[in-house]
This record gives sequence, C-alpha cells and structure tokens, in this order.
Amino acid sequence: MEINIKAIPKKVLNSFTIKGENSDGSLNLISVRHPEIKTFQMSRVGKYIYDRCSGSNTVLDIIESIMNDFNNVTYEKVRQDLFNILFLYWRIGFIEWDQNPYDYFYNDHHKDYQFKILTEDETTVILAKIKEHVEPNYDLKYDKKYALNEKRIKQSIYFNNEQYSCILENNDLKCLICIKSEHIKKTSVDLIVLYLTNEFQDEDDTIYDFIKWSKERFSKILSRDIFRINCYLFENSQMEGVLKKLGFEKIGELKDSIILNEEIMSLIIKSLKFEPTTP
Repeated sequence: MEINIKAIPKKVLNSFTIKGENSDGSLNLISVRHPEIKTFQMSRVGKYIYDRCSGSNTVLDIIESIMNDFNNVTYEKVRQDLFNILFLYWRIGFIEWDQNPYDYFYNDHHKDYQFKILTEDETTVILAKIKEHVEPNYDLKYDKKYALNEKRIKQSIYFNNEQYSCILENNDLKCLICIKSEHIKKTSVDLIVLYLTNEFQDEDDTIYDFIKWSKERFSKILSRDIFRINCYLFENSQMEGVLKKLGFEKIGELKDSIILNEEIMSLIIKSLKFEPTTP
C-alpha cells in the first residue's frame, strides 16, 4: 500500500502483550485489537521499525535509518517492505498516524457525496447505531445476532473476508454495504445492502458507481480480479427493484430454502457482471 514518505507513524501504547522472545530476536505478540490472532510474530527488523515509530520520525526518516544500519539493501526494496509492514501494523492496531496516509485509498468523492471504505472500528460504530434499521436480507434475517457480532465483523474485515463501505453526504449516512469473499480463488463476491435511505434509492448512477468503486477497492486488497457481484434476496424484497435499476439480473432461485419465523421462504439470486479490464 503506497503512502506519503512524509507521513509520521506513532506507536499505540499497550496495543499488544509480549508472549515470548525467540533466539533470532523476534517477538511473539498478542494484539489487543485482534486477540483472535493467537500469535503475531514481530521479526527483528519489524521491531527495529516499530521502535522508530516515535511520533517524530517520518517514513523517510525510517527508510534512511534502515539504509544506514543494514547492509546489501536497496532503497526501493526497503521502501516497499516498509510500506507493507507499516500498513500491517496500522491494521492490527500497533501504530497510528498524524494524518492518515491511506486516505487516498479509503476515501473518494463523487458529486456531493463521499465514498468511504470503513475500518473495523468504524464499521462496528456505524452498525451499532443503525442495527435496528438494517435492510432485510438473508444474511441478517437468517442469523442477525451472528451477522452483527462485533468480534466476528472485526475478524472478517482484518482477514479480508468482508469489506464494509458507505456513502456519506455531509457526514450523514445514505448507504452502507458489505462485500463478501468466501473463497480465495473465486472471481465473484456477494453483496449485502445493509442500509439505504428511502430518498437515496433513486440515485441510480451514484449507487452503481459506489458499488463499482467498492468492488475495485476490494479487488486491490484481495489482489485478484472480481468480475461478478451476487446478491441474495428474500422474495418480494424492497431491494429487488433497486438492484434491477442498477443492472442486476436474476440468475437463480433457491425455492423454499429457508425457514424464518416458522414460514418457509425462497431466496432470489441476482447478479451484476463486469467486463474484464483491458491492461
């Protein structure tokens, strides 16, 4: 992940506990934010980098320190490895930034709206506010408590199984979606529309551009192309008309596939296909 070399990383105090130290100088850690990662190994070089995230050193300062203190390294290799390590440390909660250097990736503007990829903490905060108003869909109705579980969401985002993104207008939430990938080799993902205000349902072009933008960001995170987005809906869902206007087509139906509140219900599968991008 590219970052501005003038950005300043800073340690987050008490962000991990040390489980043990290895003979090669690496540390076995447990992350406070992600304790489900049983052991996170911070290498000797990783610890060298972490120790220099003082809140005063820029990324360039750390690159220059590595160039001076280590032999047989090139600037470009150090730069790219450092970017990757700092991104990982930020994701796992070990460091923070004076100004978020990933803003260019996580945020974009479209007309009067902001498109935003949400972090783990941002996602759980928003879902806690709107959990009583989420759109009906099979993931949530089938097991809403599990689907909205904070621990599950944070794990899924960290491991890139799910990506949550939203549309904001002057910080007011207009739309919230989740894109899910359940197999590392699939070129399709599942879409869940969690929240969509009534007045925003006619913004077809903006919603389409937002879904496409979110898909492209998720594709970069997964390092693979995504050519199809599938959406599972209960029959007669109010989202069916919205998706139809966006170009989603019905590709199947799971007849009488779910029992909800003692009622047997069917699922409609709608899909939006994207053409491969020519290099």
